[in-house]
Amino acid sequence: MCHPCGVGGRAGSGEDKNWLSTTGDWAETACIFRSPSRQAAGDATKAWAHRWRATNPWAVQQFTDGLEDSLMFYSLPKAWWRRTPTNNPLERLIRTLRMRLNNMGCFHDPPAVERAILGQLARWHKLGTYTQ
Repeated sequence: MCHPCGVGGRAGSGEDKNWLSTTGDWAETACIFRSPSRQAAGDATKAWAHRWRATNPWAVQQFTDGLEDSLMFYSLPKAWWRRTPTNNPLERLIRTLRMRLNNMGCFHDPPAVERAILGQLARWHKLGTYTQ
């Protein structure tokens, strides 16, 4: 099976263990947002929905219901697509948190991760801001 991003599919091969369980499946979904045009994104969405509707129709319906709003960036100049900030505060928070944690290196155990994340959240709360 050929996908717009060159990600191979495994539908019907007996290897599908659960909903979007592998990196390839997520990459296939990401192809929708990496399409070169709004039309190509629509075509990729139809192919993706056709593939996954039998496995999990509810999740496909939820994904496609709000997709039109998520694809609004195609109405902007192409040069802006990668730099268009999200309007979702949670996505912004996660992106900023990821940027701050990357500088800290690796973590040795779960409590170290918890301390780092909670420390950043406490700092942002004290400053009254959740972005850089």
